[in-house]
Order: sequence, then structure tokens, then C-alpha cells
Amino acid sequence: MPGGTGDDAEGTGVGATALGRSFAAALTEGLSRSVASRAYALPGRPAAGTVLPDPYADAVLRRFAEALPAVRAGDGRYGSGAREASVRRARELLRDAFGLAAPAGPGGPVSVEGAPTRREEAAVVTLLLECAVRAVLEEGPFEASARRPPELVRALGRRLREVAPDPVRSG
Repeated sequence: MPGGTGDDAEGTGVGATALGRSFAAALTEGLSRSVASRAYALPGRPAAGTVLPDPYADAVLRRFAEALPAVRAGDGRYGSGAREASVRRARELLRDAFGLAAPAGPGGPVSVEGAPTRREEAAVVTLLLECAVRAVLEEGPFEASARRPPELVRALGRRLREVAPDPVRSG
């Protein structure tokens, strides 16, 4: 091509290949931002900051946020602070499981003082497991996701075994 922007007969095309990869990466990033920014305006979506860039992770987190009021109301400790802490912890667990980077600023990791108890962590992971299975049953296999459903269920199951309170022993 004129101006040296394309692959010529004498060249190797390495420059064009590198340019193509850069363009593809930039396009993918731009599309991800576009989808995420539009997602905030859709009805029935969680509050800003809760949307995750992976479609499966986002579907699980949406179901988690929707199911949480009914689950937490039964334990008598449900309030907006408890709900926000649970959703924040669920988002962190999903980010870890999907290898997603945590955002800078207020949506970042919880401080050590705000760490959930083992029982609270087990409750969050258990509800995430339920939501992971429901998302697949209701929406399909999430082909564009970085994780397959069985991988997420295994990762959450491992986490649950790590934090589950010790079983009560009889006798």
C-alpha cells in the first residue's frame, strides 16, 4: 500500500500484523467499555459499580443482588450496609474467580477491618453458587465468558470448604 501502511511484496508484514493486533485489542477494550457504560442505564441492573466485564460473572452478580434481600431478611441483620458489604464481597470473589482486575477507588477491595466473618463469607459463597447455577440454567452457557460454569462452581466450592464453619460433632 502507498505510504508503507500495508504488506508489501518485499516486507514480512510484521508491522501490519502488530498494528492489527493493537487495533483488535483497542477495539475489544472500547466495546467492553461501551457495553459496560450502557449496562448502568438498563432497567433491573445493579447500581453503578457492580457491573462486571465478563457476561457470566455479571449474570451471577445480578442474580446475587436480586436474591440477597430475601436471603438476608430471614437472619434479622439485613440493612443497606450489610447488603452493600455482601454485594461488594460477592463482586470480589467473582473478580478473583474470573481473573478480573479490581477497579481503583471506592469499588476496590474491602479493608481488613471490614472483612466478613467465616459465617458471612460462607453465606455469600453459598448464594453465589446458587446464582451461578441459576444463571446457566436460565441464560445458557455464556460462550463469551472467560470461565466455564463448572470451573466457577469448583472455585466457589473450594472457597466454601475453606471458610465453612467447623461441623458440629456429636458424641
